[in-house]
Amino acid sequence: MLNYRKFVKGYLFLLFFVSIFSRPTSAFDGAGGIIINEILPSPEGPDDKEEWIEIFNQNEFEVVLSGWQIKDMAGKIKTYTLRDKTTISPKGFLVFPRPETKITLNNDGDGLILSGPSGEILDRVKYESAPLGESYNRKGAEWAWSEVLTPGNINVFTKEKPKLNTGSQEALAAIGEHPKSFLPLFIALALALLSGAIILIMKKRLEG
Repeated sequence: MLNYRKFVKGYLFLLFFVSIFSRPTSAFDGAGGIIINEILPSPEGPDDKEEWIEIFNQNEFEVVLSGWQIKDMAGKIKTYTLRDKTTISPKGFLVFPRPETKITLNNDGDGLILSGPSGEILDRVKYESAPLGESYNRKGAEWAWSEVLTPGNINVFTKEKPKLNTGSQEALAAIGEHPKSFLPLFIALALALLSGAIILIMKKRLEG
């Protein structure tokens, strides 16, 4: 016969497990979902005023970016540290202009590294010669140049006008959606089975 106390202990342990994995996420929880998404190395206007770097949050939750760093790879290397309490919203974009970062994106080839506050590399991109007036865009797992500049919005690779970001799932069209985890479904099923078993045991004990 199944032990009532063991069922209760197992049920409480599972509840604790669920609480750990479903807690509000910030800082480094899911940090891999923050990516470099679009950069403009060679604008039609002055480079020192019109270059910019865009990052994108693929996650369904806000992420705190305090102490994160963006660094270029060639020439006079400059590291930009994001300000304290900087956050990026779910499916949101952040654009950093050159006057703020002081990072020079060399027209003849350069690269960027996105790192966490402890120095771990979270994303990187490299490019060769930059075409005038075109941005370098993430396109799924690849990168491509585009004449359509979309700072703060979904990447566009045609001559069509870009669709404004509405905070919907459309951002995934440019970035690529991560496979969904089956863990929540498994946990819910386990909870249901355990709950049912405990109810049956308690009912038999009351009837006895």
